[in-house]
Formats: sequence, structure tokens, C-alpha cells
Amino acid sequence: MTRAVTVRIVPASHTSSDERRDLVALVNAAFGAHRWLFPDAEATDDRRFMEDTAGAELIVLARERRPVAMGFVRPEHDGLYLGMVAVLPAAPRRGLGTAVLREAEQIARRHGLGTIVLSTATELAAPYWTHHGFSIVTERAMPRGSSGATADWTLVTMHRALPPEK
Repeated sequence: MTRAVTVRIVPASHTSSDERRDLVALVNAAFGAHRWLFPDAEATDDRRFMEDTAGAELIVLARERRPVAMGFVRPEHDGLYLGMVAVLPAAPRRGLGTAVLREAEQIARRHGLGTIVLSTATELAAPYWTHHGFSIVTERAMPRGSSGATADWTLVTMHRALPPEK
């Protein structure tokens, strides 16, 4: 029997310290896979999490009250910014990242925005987002050593117009 996933949209500033602890653990677990490129990258902590998500709404997907995926959204001048999308490594390829994206689309519509915007490294997640209809709008070559990287990498900004509502 598959356990149901619940979705919760909450302002980041309204999360409890216990909720943030669980979300920080999820983000660290999800982004830990990128240590091959950023081996010395700091793991996020409560303070950094709150700074990164200031003014944002969190999209939290949970099973039995434990987060399995999340992302944050914040309206910006050119669309709804979607950041820090993280899926529990033990739950890959189950549509959880896509579910976060679908929730972001609904939030964008409520804000009257027609575009979702995100930033990522081409070496990490750009192929995933391209598969979901995002296009690269800007690219910035980042040399080895920038942000502690062990190789040259490319920071990209990606956009996607909202699909028509079904």
C-alpha cells in the first residue's frame, strides 16, 4: 500500500524550528549528491535556510508528516522564482519533483505570473529542468575554484512559460 503524500504551502517565516530542522535535513540529503563538484560546500543550517527562503512560500510534500520533497517560491519581476527544489534521495523518480513544480505553477497563476524562473548548474540539474520544458536564458561560465568547485561549471538561469490550465 502506497502512503499518501500531503502538500503544504506555508510562508517560510511561519515554520517552527522542528519543521525547519526536518527541511534542512532534507535539503542536505538531496544536495549531498553534488559533493563531486562542490566537495567543500557548506551544508545548509537553520540560519542559512531562513536567509535563503526569506519572503518565500515553501512547498512541502510529506509522507506521515516527514518531508520527502520541497522547494520555495518567491515572486520576482520576471516571474515566480523556484528555488531549493529537493527530493529525498530514498524517493527518486516518483514524481515528487514534478509535484513541487505543479504546485509552483498554481502559485504563479494565483500571483498572475506567467513564467517560472530558476537557477542551477548545467552539470547538476539543467537536464532535469529541460525535460520539464525549461529553456536556458542566461549562462555564466564559472571557473574551477568558484564556490569551491573542483571543475569548471556553468550557472544557468532557466525560464518556462506556464502551460495552459487543463
